[in-house]
Amino acid sequence: MYGGWWRYLSYDESQAKPVLDRALLRRVWDYARPYIRPLAIMLGLIVITSLIELVPPLLYKDLFDNVLPNKDYGRLTTLGLLMLAVPLTNNLLGVGERMLSARIGEGIIFDLRQSMYEHLQRMGLRFFTNTKSGVIISRFEEDVVGAQGTITGTIPSILTNGVTLISTLVVMLAIEWRLTVLAIAVVPLFLLPAR
Repeated sequence: MYGGWWRYLSYDESQAKPVLDRALLRRVWDYARPYIRPLAIMLGLIVITSLIELVPPLLYKDLFDNVLPNKDYGRLTTLGLLMLAVPLTNNLLGVGERMLSARIGEGIIFDLRQSMYEHLQRMGLRFFTNTKSGVIISRFEEDVVGAQGTITGTIPSILTNGVTLISTLVVMLAIEWRLTVLAIAVVPLFLLPAR
């Protein structure tokens, strides 16, 4: 009756990591599904803020290539206002992103703890005599927060890094493709010693 949960609650951290299979992904999806709309909005905000961070280099390029040589002071004012608008917009979007992340994270924590509590209510007395109470409390505290961190921390971080990498390469290629190729060529020299 409680063999699966007993194995989970008495899991030894020194053992091999659990296998990431379809059943596990389906369980994670079941907890994330009620928050799919705010999660999609949060991921959209992450993409937008990552792209907005690439605007300043383009503004500086325009400043040095066109505005200063031509002494176009009207365009200089426009660029100055845009340089002020970029961090302001980025910070406002970042506040919305953090609010959504907190809402999703706390909701997932609540749902996980609620389902664990309901499951514990159905367990037999033998389970509680064989299981240390600290193990159960640890599962409620550390593991639930770890699961929540995967959805609100790891996934957005992977998306942010991917969008930033691709969009930065695109902007670098648009500004000066030869320097970009040279910069990419030396990356393996830094990666090999770091490994």
